[in-house]
Order: sequence, then structure tokens, then C-alpha cells
Amino acid sequence: YLLDTANGPRTVGCYKAGVLWRCPVSFWFYNNSAEAVQTVGWMSWTNGDNEQVTIMAVKTIDPGVAYIKAGQPSERIQKNISIGIPIIFNWSNAMFGYSLNPVALDPDGHTLYEYRYPKNITVHRSEDYRWYPVDRDG
Repeated sequence: YLLDTANGPRTVGCYKAGVLWRCPVSFWFYNNSAEAVQTVGWMSWTNGDNEQVTIMAVKTIDPGVAYIKAGQPSERIQKNISIGIPIIFNWSNAMFGYSLNPVALDPDGHTLYEYRYPKNITVHRSEDYRWYPVDRDG
């Protein structure tokens, strides 16, 4: 689930346990609401029964972004996106975030943003793993 909290969106992993639901895991990370494209939810999880899931939620404030594409090459998904409305991707296996290679595309299919670490750095900080505009000239 993607829950809206006072501290921003929180991704919560739940599963049915008998007649009740159990939600043993949740994720939250800082987002700058002024960024054109934002990852607002994320989880890659395996439970005790070896059931797996990967979830990624994205929203945009850039009217030029029409689609988000994400996933490993064999499981790549493309979804339409509207301003301010999160879209949710899900896969039935656990994956590392970097293997999803998410991109934000314009209506003609040109890549506008990439979800990655900054280029040409040697120290990786988790807060630097975000959406960056694509330089079409280089």
C-alpha cells in the first residue's frame, strides 16, 4: 500500500495471515516536492514463506512527462502518468532498485529523466539516488 502520512508517502507491505492482515514492513524516504519527477514509494521484500514483491511508486509535476518505464529487460513496464497522481509498478520478485532502470518519457518516447546516482562521482549517498534530467546534447 501507499499511504499518505504527515511525513510524506509511506510504502507498507501487508499480507493476509488467517482472517487478519499483517503489515510488518514499511518504507519512507525524503523527497523534495519541487523535483520534477519523484519516487514516492519503494519496497523490495521477501517474507518468511519466500513470497517476493518489488513495488515502485512515482509521481511528476512536469507536464512534459507522459510515461514512466521501469523494470528489468524481461519484465519492463510502461505506464501513463498524470501530474500529481502517483502510479504504482509491481513485480512478483525481489529486485534491487538499480536493476529497474526507470526513465521518464515525453509523448514521443524521448527520455527526459533517469532514476540513478549522479554521473562521475565516487561516493554514493542514498539521498543522491533520484531522478535526473537527461542531457540531450551529451
